[in-house]
Amino acid sequence: MSDKNGQTRRFRIYFYGAVQGVGFRPTIYRLAKSLGVKGSVRNTTEGVIVEIEGDVHAEEFVDHVKSNLPPLAKLTGVEWHELEPVGYVDFIIEKSSHGNEVQALVLPDAAICEDCKRELFDPSDRRYRYPFINCTNCGPRFTIIKALPYDRPNTTMAVFKMCPECEAEYHDPSSRRFHAQPNCCAVCGPRLLLIGPEGEVEGDQIKLTAKAILEGKVVAIKGLGGYHFACDATNDEAVKKLRMRKRRYNKPFALMARMEDIERICRFSECERALLQSTAAPIVLLEPESDGMISQFVAPGQKKLGFMIPYTPLHLLLMEELKRPIVLTSANPTGEPIIFRDEINRLLKFADLVLTHNRDIYIRADDSVDMVFRGARYPLRRSRGYAPLPVRLPIDFRRTLLAVGPMMRTTFTLLIGRNAFLSQHIGDTDTLAGLQAEIEAVNHFINLFQVSKVDVVAIDKHPLYPNRSIADEFPDAEVIEVQHHRAHIAGVMAEHGLTGEVIGVAMDGTGYGDDGAVWGGEFFAGEIHDLKRVGHLRYVFLPGGDSSIRHIWKFALSILYELGEEPSMFEKKFGNDYRMLLGAIKNRFAGVMTSSAGRLFDAASYLLGVCEENTFDGEAPMRLEAAAVPADGRYGFEVHDDGNGYVLDMLPAFREMLQDGEDVSFRAFKFHRTLADGIVEVVRRIEADTGIKRVALSGGVFQNLTLLKMVVSSLERRGFDVLIHREVPPNDGGLSLGMAMLAAMQ
Repeated sequence: MSDKNGQTRRFRIYFYGAVQGVGFRPTIYRLAKSLGVKGSVRNTTEGVIVEIEGDVHAEEFVDHVKSNLPPLAKLTGVEWHELEPVGYVDFIIEKSSHGNEVQALVLPDAAICEDCKRELFDPSDRRYRYPFINCTNCGPRFTIIKALPYDRPNTTMAVFKMCPECEAEYHDPSSRRFHAQPNCCAVCGPRLLLIGPEGEVEGDQIKLTAKAILEGKVVAIKGLGGYHFACDATNDEAVKKLRMRKRRYNKPFALMARMEDIERICRFSECERALLQSTAAPIVLLEPESDGMISQFVAPGQKKLGFMIPYTPLHLLLMEELKRPIVLTSANPTGEPIIFRDEINRLLKFADLVLTHNRDIYIRADDSVDMVFRGARYPLRRSRGYAPLPVRLPIDFRRTLLAVGPMMRTTFTLLIGRNAFLSQHIGDTDTLAGLQAEIEAVNHFINLFQVSKVDVVAIDKHPLYPNRSIADEFPDAEVIEVQHHRAHIAGVMAEHGLTGEVIGVAMDGTGYGDDGAVWGGEFFAGEIHDLKRVGHLRYVFLPGGDSSIRHIWKFALSILYELGEEPSMFEKKFGNDYRMLLGAIKNRFAGVMTSSAGRLFDAASYLLGVCEENTFDGEAPMRLEAAAVPADGRYGFEVHDDGNGYVLDMLPAFREMLQDGEDVSFRAFKFHRTLADGIVEVVRRIEADTGIKRVALSGGVFQNLTLLKMVVSSLERRGFDVLIHREVPPNDGGLSLGMAMLAAMQ
């Protein structure tokens, strides 16, 4: 590492990115010692600052650092400049300092690493079976951090004073726990408590919890970002009990199992295996080999199961005791955010026991959910393990912007410079509890990233979304309304770093349109800041507004009315409700026009007898996809230009589908094929008009992998460059990113 002149030089190097709480400073320390370099390293709110002095050049040192990054570290930028030598006599780790601008990345919580797993099950190790074992390569991060810089006093571990042995590790540069902020052991760290209706239960909490689950009981378990409800996934009665208590009657439950158990139950690719075993440890949707082991009540009407492996030492100990899959679902009343505070009495209203501990969770973070499409991650919910890592935008916004997101599957985005910091999954904000959860999380981000002023607040254009009121918390900020479906397209473009011309296809359930209708099947063309609507699905009357989203027979009736049919089966089944609704449809009364693709799936699912109602958002479309079996052919559709753009009319498909004598599974598949071909035909016509060959696909309907595969494959065969989501969900969970991008460009 000699300077070519052989003289002593001093450089100050700034490292930006995920460089705090990952063992970055210890790595720098050990590297400097091995190279004979003097100087210092310290955390700041900007990142990590390193000073090196000696017969050395910054560029060479940076190259060495990049070749020796800790497992969780991620560099987003490096800068340096030369200074006059000051005569350092050693290399030291300094105390953290504060700056004016926050650029340091807050790390997500990370799944237990292999080294900690080995120690956890080593009887000779002093942390044997200690459920809070961690190191610089794993453990809690985001959910325990109160402020930057990431040092123990700024976390919920501050109340636990390290014992002499842990203190020695913390200050030992050769230790894996050198400056590991959550470092602890059974002597000095958090402890477990098992609580029942009568109070604390004495004994081995892990064994007693496993015993209760095997007996068919429901147990609330405190995880990294909140509580879960757990029960035996192989026990029908236990799963039904949990469904009744939570009032979640059909929505699929998440599962946790050891890797060897998942291998016996599901088939999966190497990419799916890698996702399961990644530091994020998300729930991954997998295809089961058979229906034998898991209760039929875990995911009724679905073809896939959502599995995660034990990602904390506590979960690992429990699963080794159980040796069977468990349901592990968010501990929350339906429609409310996950419980993360120690509300024991509230938890005991749902659970028979509560397995908790005395390390506080500072901010909630629900589990992430992923699928794999074409050999790569396709996110459905971005939360624990990913948040709050930013998406790096292709623009540099010189002010601070908050995009509060939509009403359903809410996330928000805090844009600082080029970094779009996406929040964890908040949930639905149509309840007071949900709205309050978003407000708390927004305030946490503002404090965490030391934002002195929010200059711009982006809100969804829908006038009735409750979280629009968050803008009132920032009276000096400019408020920008963003149209829902343009934000979907902007989101997928943002994560690909693009701002140029694109054909955007946004397919979802609900979004407020420029004309006051409910949009949901939209085609756009242009550059990201000027996306013009150039097509849509045919408008159909949505009677009763939001009530039709749950009671899907109402929109199915509207479809039949458009076809000129008034089936007697509806009158027999719904009586006076049918007659009143039919009158409303005929007179376009008490409803709204919609171009929603999601509602078309609802109607098809109902008319084919696949699903009676949406007991949770998207149930009917999910069941329709699960029912579909590949078949030849498709139904008819029409595309015409109404003077304002292309209109894709799917009513001919409904007519033919109802007349088709084939099995329901084949008809379900042909419905998918018809919509896919219709989408491609509209895109083809837009391309002929504009010459644009890049297509961006977004919206919750594209969670449907059957449809997505058809559309992507068909477009690629025609020479289109197709963009899909890889960093944020296609559903409304990724919308705040697009909102931030569009508002910033305005």
